[in-house]
Amino acid sequence: MNSAPHKTSVSYWQLPALWGLDVALCALCWGVLVAAHYGITMITTGPLLVLSSTVWLVVMAGRLTKACGGQKMMSADFYRRNLVPLLPLFLAVLGATWWMLFFRVGQYLLYFGLIPFLMLGVSRFPLLYRIPGFSLFFKSAAFVFACAVPTFYYSFYLSPLQMWQSTPLWMLAVLFFLFHVERGRAASGMGGVQVFCLAAVFGFSMFRMIHAPAGVSSWYLILCMAVAGVHMLFRLRARLSEEAWYALGWPVMTVPALLGIVAFAPEAW
Repeated sequence: MNSAPHKTSVSYWQLPALWGLDVALCALCWGVLVAAHYGITMITTGPLLVLSSTVWLVVMAGRLTKACGGQKMMSADFYRRNLVPLLPLFLAVLGATWWMLFFRVGQYLLYFGLIPFLMLGVSRFPLLYRIPGFSLFFKSAAFVFACAVPTFYYSFYLSPLQMWQSTPLWMLAVLFFLFHVERGRAASGMGGVQVFCLAAVFGFSMFRMIHAPAGVSSWYLILCMAVAGVHMLFRLRARLSEEAWYALGWPVMTVPALLGIVAFAPEAW
């Protein structure tokens, strides 16, 4: 989940990306979309706020740790320069998230929330995390499954095991993995493996959209839109400045979720 490239100063339009607001908004939108897909009509703002704030905390913790630890990352100077305002904000969001989880939402949310955190742990599994793409894939899967936590929490009939068995969630994880791979590449241009994976996800999604029941086919339509978004980002990288391209990434990944919410939200909403 990289931020904008290294610069001594930044423009105002880059701040949402640098402060991680775009990632939190993307998680919130996909969380609402998953709830719409499963027809959850009684979902409240509490679990969704816990979702977006937790994603923000994980992302910003990773960025601040890398920047302060001297690891190679983009915009490290920005985070070191703004460490004084960022640390109190981070602690305030952390405290508010824990308070909301234990006193407003309920600890039962952790029953499902452990799955994305387990995936984050697997991404750093000794020896395996050195395999190219292994760590990044499970981080991408952790993001996607975190977006599904509020839905499964309010479903009352879905279990954590069924989260593991959800094919649409794994397909979405592949898309976010390809998105993160491109953001981590030093040069623009699509590799053959990326093109093949995008084509495979699109072909599978089209097949399922045609043959799956109506309630399921809508999700694969959204996956097709997400594939188009990832492909557009691949193509735009050579045409935009690095700063603009990185700032555009997460908003583009949010658009399919927003379209899906508008089109497929339950009438009870």
